[in-house]
Amino acid sequence: MEPTLKGNEPMSYIFFAATPFHLICINEIHKRDPSKKFELILTLYKQNNFANKQIYKTLEILGFEKYTVWYLSINPILNYFKNLLFTYKLFNRSHSKNLTITMIDFRNSFMHSLRRFFKGAKFILIDDGFQTYFSYKKYINNGYYLTRDRYLNLNGIILRWVYFGRQYKYLLRKKIDIFSIYVNDFSLIDKDYLHNDLRHLKKLISANSLPNWDTNKVFFIGTKLSERGAMSLDDELFCMEWLNSYWKSKGKTMTYIAKRSSSKEKLMLISKIGINVLRFDLPLEIGLMHEKVLPGFVCSTGSTLLKTLPMLYDGIKYYLVDFSSFYKNSSDLEEAKFTKEFFENKNIKFLSIDKD
Repeated sequence: MEPTLKGNEPMSYIFFAATPFHLICINEIHKRDPSKKFELILTLYKQNNFANKQIYKTLEILGFEKYTVWYLSINPILNYFKNLLFTYKLFNRSHSKNLTITMIDFRNSFMHSLRRFFKGAKFILIDDGFQTYFSYKKYINNGYYLTRDRYLNLNGIILRWVYFGRQYKYLLRKKIDIFSIYVNDFSLIDKDYLHNDLRHLKKLISANSLPNWDTNKVFFIGTKLSERGAMSLDDELFCMEWLNSYWKSKGKTMTYIAKRSSSKEKLMLISKIGINVLRFDLPLEIGLMHEKVLPGFVCSTGSTLLKTLPMLYDGIKYYLVDFSSFYKNSSDLEEAKFTKEFFENKNIKFLSIDKD
């Protein structure tokens, strides 16, 4: 269903969402002031059937019945012109005054380009995984409201001109608000930075969940490290074998929790080395609500779930697993460094797998 974007009645909120966790964050904003009118716009790829299924099931559980879908193209040039047309339609039927727009990815040039057109609107950055914390520490905390280094090389200069025109410097320093589960972890708490404590999701879980814990059950939160080229598939499989052996030596059974974007090839190979693979058709924050028995342990290389699950489910022990000695790119090493620093003072245990 393509967005119709018709009518003259102004919205108080325009909510963008591309993942189930975006919907969880949006639900928290909406429930704090349910009287305000809103429009929910899903930005999806038609090819991502399983990911889209997760989105629609999350919409149903959270009670969102009205929404429009804006399908993105995998072709970046076509996508740019589609986004430009979409922005034009949105601008013609909305007013910046008393309008709040959610931004779902600090790295996304299209999201930031909306700030160029809706100058009178309030923009709130919601969580897109651990990237929110990473973006705060690297950019926002230093007064930058764009991923500044991305726009410094030749391709970046072209990109910033295409999306921002002459307003790049203005947008670079133009403040946006933040609604995040990480706000209390920021070094400086700003009155405009609101803490998302997931209070409404907690209420939903407490009303629907009476779980038990199995201390011999371990969930590993899957990654897309090899899929996106951060490490080789062989290295990722080596790490999974090492981790599985580690938990076996403790008398525990590890299950690999597949991501929405996990490749079928990798999941098949993980199964072949004797690791159970499980895929939830809901985000794990909500999916665990329907489980009669929860894992006693959850481990991850840095998933947002190491932040959200302790907020929602007592009784689980959490581990941060470090694969960074296998990483190929400086950007992944940098993010791993931020991740380890973030969890140093948390109630999280560490496991490190070395390449040598």
